[in-house]
Order: sequence, then structure tokens, then C-alpha cells
Amino acid sequence: ALKKVHKVTSKLQSISGRILEMSAFLKPGRRVTMMEMVTALEDRSKQALITFLSLLELGKIGFVRLYQSETYGDIWVDAQKEIQGDVISKVEEYG
Repeated sequence: ALKKVHKVTSKLQSISGRILEMSAFLKPGRRVTMMEMVTALEDRSKQALITFLSLLELGKIGFVRLYQSETYGDIWVDAQKEIQGDVISKVEEYG
């Protein structure tokens, strides 16, 4: 007998949505690591990916600076500006 396989895939969260979630961590004058912002108990690798993409996007538009002092070391995040609603209009989403 042939079995039918039903594959369930979870959609990756949007960059805009993740940036809004991360805004509590990203305050000017406060330095955090990227992994401090990865708070999910399940699907941590997916949340780490969308967090990384969100930070790159924020860096591109000048809201954060990213540092890494050694290969495979922590990625440090310095917020440059307060994240407000108008930031989202500048964010690119990737399919």
C-alpha cells in the first residue's frame, strides 16, 4: 500500500515583525549580543536566522552597528537610534 506523506513547513517570521519584537532590546547606549535576542524555546535556529537578517537590515539603514571580535565569536549589537514605527517602511522583505 502506498502511504501519503503530508509535509508541514513553518513560514519564517517577517523581518519587520522581528524588528518590532527586538526593539525592546535595541536601546541606544546599550550593547547586547545577537544571541541574547534569540529567546525562542522551539525553532531557535529559525529565530536566530530571522534575527540575523533583521540586524543586517537595521545595519544597512543605520539603526545598529554590528561587531564581531573573533571568528565564530558573539555578534555584538550597538543600537544607534531608537527604533520607531517609521523604520518598518524602510525595511526590505525577502521571500
